[in-house]
Parts: sequence; C-alpha cells; structure tokens
Amino acid sequence: PLYLRCCLQKAIALMARNWIEQYPTSATLSFRDEVWSAMETIERAVNSGAAYSVAASARSASISVDHFSALFRTSTGYGPTDYYQRRRVHRACQLLLNPGPSITAVAADLGFSDAPHFCRVFKRYKGMTPTDYRAVYNV
Repeated sequence: PLYLRCCLQKAIALMARNWIEQYPTSATLSFRDEVWSAMETIERAVNSGAAYSVAASARSASISVDHFSALFRTSTGYGPTDYYQRRRVHRACQLLLNPGPSITAVAADLGFSDAPHFCRVFKRYKGMTPTDYRAVYNV
C-alpha cells in the first residue's frame, strides 16, 4: 500500500507539473491582502509558539471580525481559528517525527496550555493521539 500511495502521489505531481507548464496563469493563488497577511501572521505564530488573535488580524485590516472571518473562510475554506489549529497540528506532526522531545515539550513549543489540551486538538484533526502518531511512524 505504501508503494502504491507513493506511485499515485508521483503521478499526481507529474500531472500537476504538466498542467502548470500548459496553463501557467491557472496555478497562481490570489488571496486578498487581508487574508494573505493573516496567513503570514498565523505561520509566524505557529513557528514561534505564540497565540493568534482573529480580532487583531481584523483590526489590522480595518474590518469587523465577522467580515474578516467570512473573507478568510471564502478564500481558504477554513475559518481563521480552524486554519490556525490545523497549522499547529501540521507543525506538531513534524515535531513528533523527532523522537527527542516529549509530547509535553511539543505542546509547549506550539503554545498549548497543557499536554492534555494538545492531545485533544491533535486527535480531533488527525484521528489519533500524538503517542499513536509516533507509534504509526515508528518514532
């Protein structure tokens, strides 16, 4: 199954590369400046373990929180808080592949208040606990 999955991913990548060569303008992402700025802020927050505030992003864009959330959801398919949590879990997956740090340390690095909260969020998005994730990937 792993081999077939890799073959399928490679085939999809080759098709995408050919598509981009034929239709170069169709592959550009066009987010509004407010959304792009918020995505950059979220990435910085995830990488530093800082909290993210939807209200602060809305304030910097000079629009209401509801309007900002609607713009973000329309552009990305996710609400800003959901996107932030997804990015945190994605970063957690990267950190969990290293056997060195404990789950508590990973939770702290990502700015979670405690390990149980981190485990609940991780399980909601990945369908397994961080410990199970490490076991699946033999870390």
